[in-house]
Amino acid sequence: FVSEQLKCEWKLSDNQESLIASAVFVGVGIGSPCWGILADIMGRRLAFLWSTAMIAGFGALTSLAQNYWQLLFVRFITGFGVAGCPIAFDILSEASTVDTRGQYTMVLNYWWTGGCLYVNFCAWLVMGSYGWRWLALLSSLPPFAALLLAIFLMPESPRWLVCQNRMDEAVDIV
Repeated sequence: FVSEQLKCEWKLSDNQESLIASAVFVGVGIGSPCWGILADIMGRRLAFLWSTAMIAGFGALTSLAQNYWQLLFVRFITGFGVAGCPIAFDILSEASTVDTRGQYTMVLNYWWTGGCLYVNFCAWLVMGSYGWRWLALLSSLPPFAALLLAIFLMPESPRWLVCQNRMDEAVDIV
């Protein structure tokens, strides 16, 4: 939604327009192996909190970008953060019983669909009247909400705790 409007507003070339969308995917591509390593080192929970904070923070900063290069940078970092989202699946599957694991991880997948619908609704609501900056700002609200919920409600992965020889904490979670 944003790149087409910015093409006109900032007089971008076709290549520049396509790079705006590509920046997110490049961030995801680079971030994916990094988050796996970080989650193994610092813990699943902390890695998820950092990745979600990056999505929320740099997603909101997208609305403040004043030029093409700033926008590419914040979109790249947002994509890097998005690459850490699957950590939530790890935590959920590692904390669930065999009987419920499939159901819970499937329900978690619906949040992706809900997020896509939310962004489309926001685009419909604000793009014509308020512009792309408001869309970027509104799009950062669900990650902020997820971050707050995760801070207070998300436990560490029991499996990670066991691997760290923190058995008592792991047992308390399960």
